[in-house]
Amino acid sequence: MAISHDERTTLTEAEARRITAEARHALDNAVEWANEAFDLIREAYAGNADEALGCKPEVDPVTGVRLTSWDVYCRDNFGAVRGLRIPLLTRAALVQEFVHEVGMSTREAAAVFRVGHKTVREDLARDLVGPSAALTVVGEVVASTPAPLAAAPKPLTKPQQLEVDLLAAGPKGLTSVQVGRLHKDWTAPWAVASEVHAQHRVADGVRVGRRIERLSVLEPTGTRLHSGKPYAVYVHPEHVAGRQVEGPGRRSRAAVPAPQ
Repeated sequence: MAISHDERTTLTEAEARRITAEARHALDNAVEWANEAFDLIREAYAGNADEALGCKPEVDPVTGVRLTSWDVYCRDNFGAVRGLRIPLLTRAALVQEFVHEVGMSTREAAAVFRVGHKTVREDLARDLVGPSAALTVVGEVVASTPAPLAAAPKPLTKPQQLEVDLLAAGPKGLTSVQVGRLHKDWTAPWAVASEVHAQHRVADGVRVGRRIERLSVLEPTGTRLHSGKPYAVYVHPEHVAGRQVEGPGRRSRAAVPAPQ
């Protein structure tokens, strides 16, 4: 029911401080819970939680669409995602991470966020790296920085900085998690890595290889665990050292090699 301004009763200062503190605390918890929820969904996917819980493929009685076990698992457990109203660029960043880093298909990502395949494809196509992108993530807003008016040494772009970082990292390479730790102002480090990995180096008008490489999931050093979750390892082309690499796109849902 709407309350008119005349019907409102002014709080005491103590009451206002208490209510404001409780609201702020509740919002902080909501951000923390949302981040934790998506971390747990990554873990559930990596551990085949749908199969462990006995979810089976079935035909949706309303739409007649055939559902996979993952579709059924998400439908039965994560219906509340629809009510979260996740900001568009936040969802796009999460979708890109789930597909490019975790290895979900577009259908599997759609099941998590309870959206259609078309929405997921649009999220995958969104530019989260370019200078015009103002990125909103759960609990944080990062606005793009306007170009300087006066002439000044041009800073490295994110792709150029990533190449420098990987060159310095040597054969061990870096995961998107580690890149994010190096550059806390990068809202979507996995998006940067995926974009640069899809690009080629060019010499005299001829492609001579990728700007950066992603080690194959079959390589013992191609996957690194962070908090028990698997992440792809990126290396500079100079540090591939004969190891298998893989092309852009989602990784296979293969067993993760044991940490070395």
